[in-house]
Amino acid sequence: MELWFSEDFSGGSRFGARVSQVLASYKSDYQQIDILSTETFGRMLVIDGKVQACEMDEFIYHEMLAHPALLSHPAPKKVLVAGGGDGGTVRECLKHGCVESLTLVEIDAKVIELCRQHMPSLAGRLTDQRLTIAPDDASRVIRQARDLDVILVDSSDPVGPSESLFEVEFFEELHCALAPGGLTCLQAGSPFLGPDQVAQMVVDLKTIFPVVHLLTIPVPSYPGGTWCLALALKADWNPRADGGEILRKRFRERGLEGQTNYLTPNMLGPCFEVPAFLMKAYQRYRGAVPA
Repeated sequence: MELWFSEDFSGGSRFGARVSQVLASYKSDYQQIDILSTETFGRMLVIDGKVQACEMDEFIYHEMLAHPALLSHPAPKKVLVAGGGDGGTVRECLKHGCVESLTLVEIDAKVIELCRQHMPSLAGRLTDQRLTIAPDDASRVIRQARDLDVILVDSSDPVGPSESLFEVEFFEELHCALAPGGLTCLQAGSPFLGPDQVAQMVVDLKTIFPVVHLLTIPVPSYPGGTWCLALALKADWNPRADGGEILRKRFRERGLEGQTNYLTPNMLGPCFEVPAFLMKAYQRYRGAVPA
């Protein structure tokens, strides 16, 4: 008998993958965690029935969440990752030699444990000496933090433990936790199946941060196959003002050439362009169109 994993999306659509083996299935104090071996997508982390990361395409999401943000800062030394217990975002951050301290705040320590055991291609750098792992509530930690250079919010959908990470109060706490030249990048959702959520996040961020950009990336295993990330800068500096030339220079200086599987230097600058269909969708949200 064939075993299939399926995830129901909004709008009457469904994602499916044939499962060759269930590697882990655990009910933690916070959520249901499953790690599946699939024929097409490789090993897959599923939380509460929703795909969080899979080996086939995770590098796209994690590279684009981490590198445009870190490259938009001249010298990011203190970085915090909220969520991201699979380790993929941490892996990408640690490719920047200028990062001196990196804190991973994951509320569910069981996610880290299971990914270390079953998804080492993502979690392989969770033993780096620059990394501190804090099994805690990200909103509480960020509320108390100050003078961070970059905060990356690698959260799941806005339900359960991650719900507070999509609220205006949390965005204000992000602003307070950042140093004067700091910035944050957050996963923003599906532009096809959740355009209102994406637009609302941009609206809310723009009331707090002077510069907000939206990045649109392909992620085949995510709802709609396309995903959005929101980059918000505390300093009034636009990373795309020179077409991305400063970012490309930093990409080369930090030795990232040959270290990425999706992002190339020539994508820096153009990656901040918002597709026409999203621009049209934002017409009803005054001030929602990113800079």
